[in-house]
Parts: sequence; structure tokens; C-alpha cells
Amino acid sequence: MRTKTLVYVALIGNISIAIMKGIAASITGSSAMLAETYHSISDTMNQILLLIGLRMASKKPDEQHPYGYGKAQFFWSFVVAALLFGMAGGLSIIEGYDKIQNPEPLEHVFVNYVVLGFAFLFDGTSLTIGVREMRLRTREGGYNNMIEAMREIKDPTAATVVVEDSVAVCSLTLATVAIYITQKTGNAKWDGLASLMIGIILIIMAVILAKENMDLLIGEAVTTKKKRKIVRAILGLEEVEKILDFRTMYLSPKEVLVTCDVNFKDGLITDELEDVIDKIERIIKQELPIAKRIYIEVEG
Repeated sequence: MRTKTLVYVALIGNISIAIMKGIAASITGSSAMLAETYHSISDTMNQILLLIGLRMASKKPDEQHPYGYGKAQFFWSFVVAALLFGMAGGLSIIEGYDKIQNPEPLEHVFVNYVVLGFAFLFDGTSLTIGVREMRLRTREGGYNNMIEAMREIKDPTAATVVVEDSVAVCSLTLATVAIYITQKTGNAKWDGLASLMIGIILIIMAVILAKENMDLLIGEAVTTKKKRKIVRAILGLEEVEKILDFRTMYLSPKEVLVTCDVNFKDGLITDELEDVIDKIERIIKQELPIAKRIYIEVEG
């Protein structure tokens, strides 16, 4: 529910900001503002697609999808990164290059400042809400810091909103500085340079988010640190001889599949085996609460 709230807040604001930026770009002729328009349009579509992903991921498992639809979130987040931010970045770079080659003076510059002010207010507020949410998750999960929490939680929706708003604040700063310099110097190439730089930032963001979600789509495991901690705890059981194989895979941001092939010490009777398997499952769930599907294979 908290994740959906983040997305809805971002969606409502981005629609308004995108319209205002587009109007400002048409009035002033600013390439930086046009790049920001592309950015906000991508952000708006981003929220819509993320909501689609959340809705699909909530569907119950069926015969064709016995492990559920959790990876729908990873898919739509990948689409957002690869297509929307990539396209917005490309268009911004093209617009910036054209403005540098053919600079034109800006008009009614104050309009840009008004719109940028509203955008700063919204994106700053949205970023604050997103960071507060991630800090809460950091405390709840016992992580050392927010970066570790974002890596461990593997929630592409919450992470995308935080990263997106951080990038938005950076690009707004670039646009504001460039428009101010353009206004003071009369050299519109600064405006074009800002558009170019905003495009590059969006492309970098697209690559990073696409890489992260691609890994999750093809079956990313929990971190090596987490895996080693679980394995050490299991090997600490006196009934366990060794672990032959231990594998994990994210099925959704809140569900991990775990398989563990264990070689037990000789002489254990059936009841003792069942008891130690229960112990192993408890260890796994204690260290990895989102391990919803655990399969323990007894090896000879």
C-alpha cells in the first residue's frame, strides 16, 4: 500500500508539471525546458506503467503461473528504463545539440523560473516522501544504510521513484542554472548545453535501472553476504554434515524462492530428519523473511 501511495503521489504531480513545462517551453523557446518536458512526460508514463506492474503482480498464482505474477513489476520497470527514459534522454540530446548549433534567444524567461519553482517544490516533496519511506524500510529491515536497503529490498517501484526524483532535482538545477546564465550572457548555447546534459543524465539513469531490472527478470539471487550468513547458520547445526547446493531467486520484491541440498550426518532417524529440516527452514526465514517458498533436499 505504501509503495502505491508513492507512485500515486508522483503520478499526480508529474502530470501537472509536464503540462506546465510544455507550456513554458513553447512560450520561452528554452531547450532546457523542453528537455524537462520530455523528462516529466517520461516520469508520468513511468508511474502509469509501474501501477500496471503492481496490479499484475498482485494476481494470484494459477496453473500457467504457479509462482505468481510478481516479476511483472520487474518487467514494467525494465520497460520504463529502456524505453521511456532512454527515449526522453535521446530527444533531449537531439534538442540540445540543435540549440547549440542554432542558438536562439529566450523570451519571457520569468515563465521558466515560475514553472521550475513549482517543479522544485513538487519533486523535492516527492523525494522527501520517498527517502522517508526508504529510511523506514531501512530501519524495519535492520540494514546499515538506505543504499544497502535499496539493493536488498529489490523493490523496483520504490527504488525507481526515489532515483527518479533525485535525478529530477539534479536536472531542474541544471536547467535553472543554464537559463540564468543564458539570460545574463545572452548566449543561448548554455540553454542547449543544459538540454544535452539532462539527456545524458536520463540515458545513464535508463542504463542503470534497465540493468538492475534485467538481472531480476532473469533470476537474480539474494546478495552473497546474505547467502553466506544463512549457510553459516545452517552449518552450525550439529546434524548437518555439509551443504551441497544453496540457491535463491527473487520471484517478486516480496518473495524469494530458496532451494537447499543438505548432506546430514549418518544415523538420523525420520523424526530427527524432520526436526532438523524444520530448524533449517526457521533459520532461512529468520535471516530472509521474504523466503516464501523453501525446498530442502535430503542428500545421502
